[in-house]
Amino acid sequence: VGGGGGGEPAPAGGEGGGGSPAPLDLGPAERLWWPLLESLAEAVGTHPKPAVRAAALSALFGCADVELAPGGALHSPLGVRAFGELVLPIFAAAPSESGPPLTAHQAAWVDETGVPALSALERSFCAQHGLLAPLCEDVIALLARCLQQPHHATLSQVAAESLLQLVRETGATFSQETWARVCAELKSCFDASAGEAYDGAPPPAADGVAASPLLREVSAKVEAEAPEGSGPHELQVLLLSTVYQLLQSMYPSMKLADVEGLLNCMHAMYDKASRTLQAALDGEAAPPPAELGEAVHLRLEAMSYYLQVLFSLHDKLEPAAQAGTPKRGAPPPPLGSAGHVQLIAAAAEYRLVSFCLHVLRDYLRLRERSVGGADGAARELCATALAEMTPNVVTLLQGLLAFSGPQFGKHLPAFYPLLADLIHCESPQIAAVLRELFAQRVAPHLQAEAS
Repeated sequence: VGGGGGGEPAPAGGEGGGGSPAPLDLGPAERLWWPLLESLAEAVGTHPKPAVRAAALSALFGCADVELAPGGALHSPLGVRAFGELVLPIFAAAPSESGPPLTAHQAAWVDETGVPALSALERSFCAQHGLLAPLCEDVIALLARCLQQPHHATLSQVAAESLLQLVRETGATFSQETWARVCAELKSCFDASAGEAYDGAPPPAADGVAASPLLREVSAKVEAEAPEGSGPHELQVLLLSTVYQLLQSMYPSMKLADVEGLLNCMHAMYDKASRTLQAALDGEAAPPPAELGEAVHLRLEAMSYYLQVLFSLHDKLEPAAQAGTPKRGAPPPPLGSAGHVQLIAAAAEYRLVSFCLHVLRDYLRLRERSVGGADGAARELCATALAEMTPNVVTLLQGLLAFSGPQFGKHLPAFYPLLADLIHCESPQIAAVLRELFAQRVAPHLQAEAS
């Protein structure tokens, strides 16, 4: 299994290679390193005795750790070529997703040598990633191949841990393309159907609005106090703002039904405006420009207010809150009590997660249509809607970033496929928050799960 090359440095570009650099002018001291490293790599990959392989592995990466560092003999293009042409090819015959099952001999090599060698390779690369950056794509490809193969569970687990550690240590230097590849590879760590639990329709808005005396009172007050000459759009925006302020400041003293009714009102405004925009995009309707502009504006305002208030309510949720939710038939906690606040927060959780997933899916659909899936006018409308949605998507991602550990782990499987697709977007603001999210929350969570 595996094995290094032979003789003088060969042109890079094979398994583990990183292009075809110009031939190196090696001095006498440098010429001593190549056959030494080559012999160690070959022993790691092919020697029949486990003890010899272990000693060669220790010597190989001991040399790498010392000599690849600044001031070392391999802190040069020679070290990059040696890592790419001698170290990476040790795993040339490592199991792959489409490969045959391992023989007993191959399985023994993976157990005794391959697993510790993969961990050592990741540590060595991360320690000198500035020098070895040209090989980043090759290292990621190797870790991904070992992660996805189904023939050796321990190798897959170590590959996942190594890939996540690489993200944490070197992710700040990744290009957009590298981030996209890493995110795509990590999709295999999640159940693709996790988001289906939140695909149900939101609470019916019309019934909620009609059944809420508090909302009828608020609507009447807004209409009575609105500036003279306010039209329907201005009244809706004013009502939306008023409902948002009430929910932010008065929710502890409100009945759960009243909170739900006000939330339904906000969602109903968003839903109605979204339907107008969607009909225009699909060519099913051609509203006047002024009406379409008002719908786009109301949609963004409702999305923003709804996200903010749901995140605010959800932030009040304590880890054991759901366990303490009153049983059916039991009297509700007193208004204003800690138990009542937890009841509201727990009720907001499903709304928040399902709406966030909806917003991300909607953003990705609009992006796909703006790239080439719509005609000229619809494409332009998609591009405008995307640009105006971006601040709300940034707010959403920042809200996920602030989730508590248990809540983040609970909902990450549903969010991850969408986050991985979102890494392809062109917005630098979204890309910046996504990188922070992956490095600070996703990678540590997966690493903890793997171990």
